Amino acid sequence: KKSKLQKMQSKLRFRNVFPDCQKEKFEQVQPATSSSDSGLIKGNPKYMSFAWKAGGGGTLAVLDINKPQRLPPTFPMIKGHSGAIQDQDFNPFNDNVIATVSDDTTCKVWEIPEEFTKDVTEPLVNLQGHSKKVNFVQFHPAADQIIATAAFDSTVKIWDIEKAKDVFTLTAPDVNYWSLCWNSDGQLVGTTAKDKVVRIGDPRAEKWVHEVNAHEGPRAQKMTFLGETGLMLTVGFAKTTDREFKVWDIKSLKEPVQSVKIDQQASVLFPFFDGDVNMLYLAGRGDGNIRYYELSDGVFSYTSDHRSTTPQKGIGFLPKRGVNVMRAELMRAMKLTDNYIELISFIQPRKAQTFQEDLFPDCLSDSPALQAEAWISGSNAAPLRKSMKPDESGATTTTQRTVSKSVTSNNNPEVEKLRQELAEARKEIERLRAQQSGAGNDELSKLKHELNSMYEEKTSLEHKYNQQESVRAELAKKMSEGQATGGDAKGELLEKIEQLRAQKAELHSHLESTKSELESKSQEVNSLSIRIEEMQKSIDALRNQML
Repeated sequence: KKSKLQKMQSKLRFRNVFPDCQKEKFEQVQPATSSSDSGLIKGNPKYMSFAWKAGGGGTLAVLDINKPQRLPPTFPMIKGHSGAIQDQDFNPFNDNVIATVSDDTTCKVWEIPEEFTKDVTEPLVNLQGHSKKVNFVQFHPAADQIIATAAFDSTVKIWDIEKAKDVFTLTAPDVNYWSLCWNSDGQLVGTTAKDKVVRIGDPRAEKWVHEVNAHEGPRAQKMTFLGETGLMLTVGFAKTTDREFKVWDIKSLKEPVQSVKIDQQASVLFPFFDGDVNMLYLAGRGDGNIRYYELSDGVFSYTSDHRSTTPQKGIGFLPKRGVNVMRAELMRAMKLTDNYIELISFIQPRKAQTFQEDLFPDCLSDSPALQAEAWISGSNAAPLRKSMKPDESGATTTTQRTVSKSVTSNNNPEVEKLRQELAEARKEIERLRAQQSGAGNDELSKLKHELNSMYEEKTSLEHKYNQQESVRAELAKKMSEGQATGGDAKGELLEKIEQLRAQKAELHSHLESTKSELESKSQEVNSLSIRIEEMQKSIDALRNQML
């Protein structure tokens, strides 16, 4: 009789999926030695990237994923961080744009030139706002120009890339995050953290809406949302140090829907979920295996695994639009080791050599469903999808938005002119800011100080004048009563009073002149501020044109 497990596996659609390691590798790679909690390597249909071993700051290697080779001693890279790179993520709507985060507390967004012939050292956008190192970054799955970052300052920030500013912030009580991800339509973000709490947050409300203690073990935990099922998966360690994963209903986190013990290895598992065919891949940094499971009726069943004696230093998976549908390739992994990168395909065997619609439903498109402003204002939309069926030429139908060569080419006169204008605009705005914070503000502060001193002097003189007026009134009263006979004293007193009046009038005139001068100087500083705002608008327009 068949066992219960055999019966379950016999019902699985993908029980025959097998791994196929590409013979050609990327050799002589030098990945950075990093304490990062990320998967270390990311990819899309054109490129793959990972932090390169280099001194003096963070360096990112970006390779053509379709050209395995033995890497030369030197080649162009992305260089710009002053600290180690902790994580990176490709823009899902533009294969030539990538974001990186670093120990230097910044997130930088870069453009990968089509003709990558020299180092890229200037980012498109530099996002500053975290106070400690940033360890995770994720682009929004549906809205253009929206990105999330998590840092050691216990915050998750949501950024508007076009405006180069953070628009929402989620804060947890003194935690270090272990993972960060969006749900399928980008309404929620999920995190795991060192305090063993899995948090789900509504970023636009800036609050955590669900929390659960998923795993009791002390080592790092990871989580991912399971597509549009309303479920999430967490991976961690039991109190007995067993590796395990659990499935949760997001709306009811009292108990897991499923809990599975895996083994007793020490490496942290990273989950990757393919929502198109409900396949889960688990890979650990430090071991050589990749397990895969199939989700059916809210429960995962073990399918098979890829085994290797070479441990992976990092692991990543391509977006679905990057697979080869004519090979029935369900998924492709990038395995980063100490000296090479290996591509691993997961193949569903089929006799027919034609496109298999049941294996490849419409996948996530490379066009956004929303613009940043709409999402920030509260709008929601499911990510756009596109057909994976190749056209007659063999290419899949795509709506990919690539940056045109006229905008990106390093040798193009138009882009060089734009870059020069941007550099000149930055210099001008710095000059204006220095002028505003320097001479303008210094002179304004000096005038305000003089004005305050004059007001104090005026108040003192008025006090003395009032005292003399009291004396004069008392003297006049005594004279009227016949008690005072000193005409000279009276005349002297009246003379002093007149002197005080003259001093008061002169001071008043001086004060009015100073007020006029102060108002004129204030208008001058305001004019400088307006010019600075105009220059900032010009820079924003140039930056948007570059993007």
